[in-house]
Amino acid sequence: MPDVDKILEAEQTIQNIADELARMRDVNRLLRDTNKNSETVINSAEHLTHEVQEFSQRSTELLARLDQAATDLARLPEMIHTEVLKVAVSVAENTKEISISNIHVRNHIESLHTKTRQISILAFAIVSLIIAIGMGGILFLFM
Repeated sequence: MPDVDKILEAEQTIQNIADELARMRDVNRLLRDTNKNSETVINSAEHLTHEVQEFSQRSTELLARLDQAATDLARLPEMIHTEVLKVAVSVAENTKEISISNIHVRNHIESLHTKTRQISILAFAIVSLIIAIGMGGILFLFM
């Protein structure tokens, strides 16, 4: 029966080798799946890194714009004050010019009024003279 023992022993060795090969196959599948999963994780990590970089860049740009807006808002009262002062100076200058123009207009109106009175007096004198000449001529005719 030594041959049977050797056969059993050989069969057991073959079974052990088959079991070991099956474990190696399972490990190989596991490694392949792990490799695929690792690639997926690496791709996801790269994509996530890219997205984080874009988010960081956009955030930096937004913060810069917000900082500029804050600076502009901080300067806004000063800018408004400056514009109000400009408008006030302009109004004062225009008021002064209008006042001077009003004086000139008033003087011109007074001058026109004086000249109108003089013309009226002269017209009255001319009409009176014409009437007097006309009356003298009528008197001359009756004489």
